[in-house]
Amino acid sequence: MQPTTSLSIIYDLIHWLLMHSTKQYFHTKKYTSRYCCTLCAGDNAANKAIKRAFQYMHSKIVDGVSPDSIIDKLLSKKLLSRDDYYRLRQVHISRDRCQDMLSLLYHSSHPQTFIHLRLALLDEYPWLVHEIDVQLPSLTAQLQQLSLNRPNIGKILL
Repeated sequence: MQPTTSLSIIYDLIHWLLMHSTKQYFHTKKYTSRYCCTLCAGDNAANKAIKRAFQYMHSKIVDGVSPDSIIDKLLSKKLLSRDDYYRLRQVHISRDRCQDMLSLLYHSSHPQTFIHLRLALLDEYPWLVHEIDVQLPSLTAQLQQLSLNRPNIGKILL
């Protein structure tokens, strides 16, 4: 399989996990519990794998990212509190602000923290997102297997 195909599968499945994580998308109560557990497991697995990639690339991210627009996006997704937002804005050196932001995110309990961080970086730092995605071959395999095992996942069933 070509790398671009694998990456597009990752994008599609992560997007699907973000958009369809409520039980209203499943057509019978019998499958609701199983699919919701699968979604939670998918979110957690994806988030943990992406978190590991961010930790691996921490220095490169701190040196290469100006966190201002990223902080705004994370606040809008409620991944940062208003207090954290204003505290980060008080840090004048961009590198230190980025380091503080990542430290807060590493300690976050939100199940999609790093999925949202990756998406927030996509517009301004596609090269960095590509490098992160290269670190995720095991996630690609897990998400592909999830898709193969559950053929109705990703389809809106009314």
